[in-house]
Amino acid sequence: MLLLFTLSKVKISVYYFINIKNYRPYHKFTWPRRRNKVDIRIIKTENAPAAKTLFSQAVRAGDTLYVSGQLPIDMKTGLIPTDIREQVRCSMNNISEVLKAAGGSLENAVRMTIYLKDLDTFDSVNEVYASYFKESLPARTTVEVARLPKDALIEIDCIAAL
Repeated sequence: MLLLFTLSKVKISVYYFINIKNYRPYHKFTWPRRRNKVDIRIIKTENAPAAKTLFSQAVRAGDTLYVSGQLPIDMKTGLIPTDIREQVRCSMNNISEVLKAAGGSLENAVRMTIYLKDLDTFDSVNEVYASYFKESLPARTTVEVARLPKDALIEIDCIAAL
């Protein structure tokens, strides 16, 4: 019996070449590549704006939650407020509702990204943003962008450890 091993990116194959009558000339045995399976779940809630395009409100992969960028849509009116402080409140409330739907809270947030249309509003944003956290603040990046969907002044996304 002759053994021949072949390696590829996906699997390891072993070919057995056997000289026995009434048996196939060779038999291919394949070991599947081992992968650590991570439980991936889509998180949806009616208490935050629904994703109208091709993305989810949040995706939970194992114990990590990735919350999509939340626009400052007021869930009571369905409109975006004009004041930057109100827009920060709406975005943070929407993130909080998505985190709650996944079984967490803002205390679980480890990373936030804030997209601002105008960096001159940075101080006002910080003032409202700080009121949502009691002890530990998550890591954060704030960037100025040219334009946001629905002409919002702010959009915030989040990564949380649940």
